[in-house]
Amino acid sequence: MADQFAQIELLHDVDHEARQVIIRQPFIHRGRQQVCSVSVGGDEATHQTVSGFQVHDCRGYLDQVEGLEKSYRLLGLFLPACDTQLFGLRRCFSDPHGPVTSAGRDMGRSENLTLWAESPEEARLFLARAKRQGLAEIAEIYVAKRSPKNRSNDYIEGEYFATSNDEHVLVFDEIVIASPKIVALVQWCTCDIMLSWGSEPICVLEDTTHIVRMNVYQRFPRVLRAAMEGVPALALQGTRGLDFSKRGDCWGLHRYMRAYAAASRAFPDIGVLPFIYLPGADELRAEGEALAYMNALINGDEETAARLRALKIEEVVEVSDNGYLGHVARDIQSIDVSDTEVTVRIGAQPDKKSWREKGSGQMDPYIGMIAAAKYVYCFDSEGRQTKPLVVSFKFLPPDFFWFKGWESSRSLYKTLAFKIGDRVEFLG
Repeated sequence: MADQFAQIELLHDVDHEARQVIIRQPFIHRGRQQVCSVSVGGDEATHQTVSGFQVHDCRGYLDQVEGLEKSYRLLGLFLPACDTQLFGLRRCFSDPHGPVTSAGRDMGRSENLTLWAESPEEARLFLARAKRQGLAEIAEIYVAKRSPKNRSNDYIEGEYFATSNDEHVLVFDEIVIASPKIVALVQWCTCDIMLSWGSEPICVLEDTTHIVRMNVYQRFPRVLRAAMEGVPALALQGTRGLDFSKRGDCWGLHRYMRAYAAASRAFPDIGVLPFIYLPGADELRAEGEALAYMNALINGDEETAARLRALKIEEVVEVSDNGYLGHVARDIQSIDVSDTEVTVRIGAQPDKKSWREKGSGQMDPYIGMIAAAKYVYCFDSEGRQTKPLVVSFKFLPPDFFWFKGWESSRSLYKTLAFKIGDRVEFLG
């Protein structure tokens, strides 16, 4: 039940080692001279120290690093973290103008295939997948966060970090402003991966190895938002955390698939497509299917994209209608469905410390459920909304402090219940 939901944070366990990928020469933005910071694996190297050395001491090592870099590339290997940091500095020093922090660079003029990633780790993982599956060349790479541990959400205003535009995805200080069409995609939280031709979005991808029965809808709003903006959305979804010998876990995956089936009914020509895999070798199969669809979208092969989309929607609808492994999930007890409206009852208690100690308060498990409930129960078989969705806080008073000023808040946990729901009520 929703009242029993606990805050869940899904983690990637897939090997994140970056592999060499063929990428065109990066675009160099020239401006005033500046020494940049470099972030590798979440560790930042500032202009004060890099791997224990002062920057003015690093110049003597740059030639050695350049030779090491060439050797590693010839062998198809990935540079160790410390040498990668030095290589990043060599790149800054070798360009007499260097990268510049520029919060106003217009990305709308670029016609390059561009990768927008949540973090450098997500970018490296995707580049490895892209290499295995022969995806089209990627010319530019930008990241929303320096590392997955960074909780900043400046990306909702379009701020992204420039990178080295290669398989290492070194993060620089330079900031670019994404186009309005990219920014629109991340207003319900950024997807792991977004691809665009310049300012024009192509598709988005959520990529995770885990799923938890009590929070199966966690990432659903992100891909749903893309579809609402007219952009094809994919979820490459592993099933670690579920045991399909248990009926409850089969129910969890069935509920997950019902949400995607409902979204695909609402957006049949766009698609919100899950590519599910079991732990182990099955991941490569799902990866191949997902990236074949993405490649068709990248290349503008509408016929192939439509065929692959229709096949996946048919598969999802089959599971939605008949259950996973024959198990059809019961409706969640905290979702009330009547002839006139659908109500999601939120059981969050007002006295919990997390309202003051966590940025997400008590809302983490509920946002995805609110979005899923709307499309599963408020939309008909033709994908048209026929009922309003009411979000009802059973125990929170109308003046509950945490939601005050939500209209101007940058916290998605504070705003999304109001943006997704058609009406919000406080009954405490």
